[in-house]
Amino acid sequence: MKSEITDIVTRAPDGQKLVDYTMKIKLYNLEGELVGQWSDDLSLFKSR
Repeated sequence: MKSEITDIVTRAPDGQKLVDYTMKIKLYNLEGELVGQWSDDLSLFKSR
């Protein structure tokens, strides 16, 4: 299994902060072949 979490941070003109998170999980068999994968996105807002 291999996992990865990435984030992208942006700011609105009013100072509000938006963070987009992406999580990816990949599942491999013992021979190293990709068996399946899953990903999901989550957005969080934070005000000043």
